[in-house]
Amino acid sequence: ALDGQEKAAPAHYLPLEELALEEGTLFADDAWNEEKQREAYARLVETLDGEARRARRDLADSPEAYLEQMLAALQRATWCVPSAYYYSLPDVSLYDHSRMTAALAVCLSEQEPAQISEMLGVVRRDFLKKSEKDDAEKLSAPAALLVGGDISGIQDFIYTISSKEAAKSLRGRSFYLQLLTEAVLRFVLRGLGLPTTNVIYSGGGHFYFLAPLSAAEKLAELQANVTRKLLKHHGTGLYLALGFTEVPYAGFRKGQFPKYWGEMHQKLSRAKQKRYTELGPELYDRLFVPEKHGGNQDHLCAVCGQEREDAHKATDTEEEEYRVCALCESFADPLGKHLPLSRGLALGLGEPRERQPGSALDALAEFGVALAFIKDESAPLEWLLPDFKPERVVLWAFDDSGADPRGLALPLVKQQRYTVNRVPEMTFDELAKVLKEGIPRLGVLRMDVDNLGMVFRKGFDRPKDESIATLARVSTLSFQMSLFFEGWVKRITEQITEQKAGKPLIYSVYAGGDDVFLIGPWSRMPGLARQIAADFKRYTGGNPDLHLSGGMTFIHGKYPVYQAARDAGRALDDLAKRMEGKDAFAFLDHAWKWDAFDGVAEKQERLVKIMKMDGAPKSMLQLLQRLAEQEAKKRQRHGEKRVWGPWMWIGDYQLTRMEEKASREKKDELAVELQGIVKALRKNLYEDIHDWGKAARWAQLVMRKSNDENN
Repeated sequence: ALDGQEKAAPAHYLPLEELALEEGTLFADDAWNEEKQREAYARLVETLDGEARRARRDLADSPEAYLEQMLAALQRATWCVPSAYYYSLPDVSLYDHSRMTAALAVCLSEQEPAQISEMLGVVRRDFLKKSEKDDAEKLSAPAALLVGGDISGIQDFIYTISSKEAAKSLRGRSFYLQLLTEAVLRFVLRGLGLPTTNVIYSGGGHFYFLAPLSAAEKLAELQANVTRKLLKHHGTGLYLALGFTEVPYAGFRKGQFPKYWGEMHQKLSRAKQKRYTELGPELYDRLFVPEKHGGNQDHLCAVCGQEREDAHKATDTEEEEYRVCALCESFADPLGKHLPLSRGLALGLGEPRERQPGSALDALAEFGVALAFIKDESAPLEWLLPDFKPERVVLWAFDDSGADPRGLALPLVKQQRYTVNRVPEMTFDELAKVLKEGIPRLGVLRMDVDNLGMVFRKGFDRPKDESIATLARVSTLSFQMSLFFEGWVKRITEQITEQKAGKPLIYSVYAGGDDVFLIGPWSRMPGLARQIAADFKRYTGGNPDLHLSGGMTFIHGKYPVYQAARDAGRALDDLAKRMEGKDAFAFLDHAWKWDAFDGVAEKQERLVKIMKMDGAPKSMLQLLQRLAEQEAKKRQRHGEKRVWGPWMWIGDYQLTRMEEKASREKKDELAVELQGIVKALRKNLYEDIHDWGKAARWAQLVMRKSNDENN
């Protein structure tokens, strides 16, 4: 709990099922009876045993692939299995406990066996509260490094593009950053000789891992190497900051780990403030030498706005010529083109290759990664860089159905890496008009978890300054967050399709870590936001400290993406995040708590229903908005939460007249609905007229003809 107080809440338990994007698997519920649990454990053991036998058979000659495959198998079968139950809080999965134990074993492996044995005894005595004289000093000795990586410039990289062919390249651009984070992380791990078991979390341009103490000597040069490669392919647009801190043996005690997590983040922040200092004397030659093309418009990319030697002519969907650089072009084709059509992706891992600046594929090859999309399992893999020779392959299946290419003569690791890969196959302008309902606009939605940094630092606190925070609990929380935003949000968005054609309507610019950025027909977005918030509440078992906020704005199809991102960001940060306790949604220039916004949505639906009835009063929506404006003006002048004024009797009089007219004309159903509105407003003496005004504006936008482009 963030306030350190115990909160009484019913216990929730994850079903003992293999990992899958299904509601009955991901969402906690009541505990199963013992017989059902035994049967479930037997099935999970059988799954794990089958995966282990396949790994021994197919990957015996590749220790790296064998280890990574077993890690994937543990995730699939034991993500829901508690690491301990009796005499312990069963809130850490066996998967996270096992991989973090393995990570610590790797960190300690460079020590002598006698020293490891001695420290094991010290730690055991400390746990049993039977410490001896010198144990405190021994526990204060460093045991491992906690390393954090942060790729800066991601938001500008994704969003600062023009509207020119944005729908073609935006998802590929976002997916590329997911790939780049993976490639950079693997490059660093390769340089340190570390397995993927040491990764605590990776996603959204961030990664965290444990490393032996000796890694401190290598991290500076590895960071400099990454910096050189990013400068070559991205200029100063993207930068990797690395920060690390030593964690003593005592730092892995229950309640101690958040202190070092915070120290690592502080050092990471300082590293971001001292960009490029790791280059030493190279700094000036690499950053302060004028570009060769020096302002030549023929080298200006119309998509990213950067000057690049490889900018060349292209033609858009409206047959207008423009110039595009090879990097931006590669986000559209092959990444943006193949991603929606693929079941999975093969990552070919090998020696990093020197490549000239060009496409996204060239940049990834610099870090030792090649790509092949999997559409048809019967077809052989076709590497997008044919001259790259992988040593082994890691297969990302985008959904539960998986993908299994045939005839691959390389060690193959199969993983689930949930990704929103289905996106609308149309321009943003076409997407805005596709539903032909209401105004032809797009809705831009941004959402993220409130106070997540505080959750990691203080969320495990208990009364009397006690904390149950451990490395494994931090790891479990990270995994569960990613599972919701990368997995379940994928499932939610893919369910929103065209009614007749069944084509996807939601464009996922980004979904991962703890936030989402979605674009779609505006009329679908408020409902989508409500579902994501409601599902997150269920997913967290109604935990009062875990909730998210959102902000939505309207744009037309040719509106610049960077400006749309800023507008939605302002709605989120300046409106929703300003509410006390947050847990709010900003829409139509106002923010509500989610429960209150549900009420606004209900009002909007009632008003739309009325306005579709025969004989509906055409002026009702305008009337409610005028009444709300009068109340808002007086509230602004007086600064009171509750104000009184003529909008009450004016509204009561005019709405009653509308009801009486419907009754005289024998419009009985309409009269009943109008009477319901009057009663609802009278019930609290027009205190919620503001919400009725916003609901009326919302209904007006829904009812407006789609060919009305001027409003």
